[in-house]
Amino acid sequence: MTTPFAFYFVVDSSLVGVTSALARSLAAQWRQDVHIFIEGMPSGGRASVSSESHIFYHYNELDSLLPDGLPGDDRWPRIVYARIFAPERLRSYTRLIYLDADILPLGIDQSIWAVSLSGGVGAIRDFATIASSAVPGRSKRDWLDSVGIRGGRYFNSGVLVIDVERWLTIDFRQLLPAYVAAFAKNMTFFDQDFLNYALQDIWSELSPRWNFQASLFNWGVDMLCRPLFVHFSKYEKPWFGQFDPEICDIDKLGHEYLVALCSADGIDLSGLRRPKKVDVLSRCKFFLRRHMSSAGMPSAKEKRLRNMADRLRSDFLEYVRCFSEEGRFADGWRPEAPAENRVAVFDGKVLRLPASAMMRNILQNPSSQPKAAAGSHAAVTPPVPDSEPSRSGGRTAD
Repeated sequence: MTTPFAFYFVVDSSLVGVTSALARSLAAQWRQDVHIFIEGMPSGGRASVSSESHIFYHYNELDSLLPDGLPGDDRWPRIVYARIFAPERLRSYTRLIYLDADILPLGIDQSIWAVSLSGGVGAIRDFATIASSAVPGRSKRDWLDSVGIRGGRYFNSGVLVIDVERWLTIDFRQLLPAYVAAFAKNMTFFDQDFLNYALQDIWSELSPRWNFQASLFNWGVDMLCRPLFVHFSKYEKPWFGQFDPEICDIDKLGHEYLVALCSADGIDLSGLRRPKKVDVLSRCKFFLRRHMSSAGMPSAKEKRLRNMADRLRSDFLEYVRCFSEEGRFADGWRPEAPAENRVAVFDGKVLRLPASAMMRNILQNPSSQPKAAAGSHAAVTPPVPDSEPSRSGGRTAD
């Protein structure tokens, strides 16, 4: 421990390089410790890291703390539960911020360490579910009831602000198996469902800028709440390289930003790329829809996506208005500028909103991000595994 506060990640061995680059950026910008918990790291793949770097690696420390029989799937493997127990290894800190590995840190606000969290936990609403269900065909109330959540709030657990002393008073080792026994068949987001259940009466709501989720990318609200942490909470991660090269949206800029960040540390992302595999029929369908859109004849799919985006955007703006006017954001945030009415481009499959000038400036100039004084952080060489790791990506699902 070199600071009273810290960030932490939990990943598998496939994302050590990405997370090391993110940790370097965080340590340089925030001047706080950053811990990386790596589960499933083969023996011999560890690196020696100077404590002066403020970056600390932990190897295979968390799996033994997890109960048996935890449900999951390919996108949500067993490792996703591990971040619940990581604070047990970080007891010397007063406050922690957990981050998913698919989050790009773009700003600094040290006031977060002093924000009042009455229940000891701060989180950010899951914006795709403000007024909607996460399960198609079910009402929001039915969905929340099915996973044990009494109220109407549901947070995205990709960013958690944790008061360590309060967190350690919660008996997660007893609560988690009991929750699984009662709700396993209804769990969709697994550890996130559990955390929303376990913390439903105590979590404090932080503003959107702390977890600017993928559902916001196409709504033109980045000027309303300038993002501090951009969260690629969807299947397409920034290391996949799955973007439209003709549209300068957050997906394209996020990939280029991460590549630049990793390249500066000598980290090659080519092994994590997942080129889109599109068959000929689908390619023709996407081309036709995109051509129809550019000709002013939107397809049924485009109309459906635009109607959905308009509805979700309206729900989000109303939520922000109410919470900011009533002072209900724990960090005291209020809107910084009006939301913009930029028009998203339909690429034949999804809507893509060209990035604002502000986001282009931030993401195209990673070197302009605040840095610590020269010499305050030693170089970090991430661990190199002995064998080809799995690419499940650890806790990076939305």
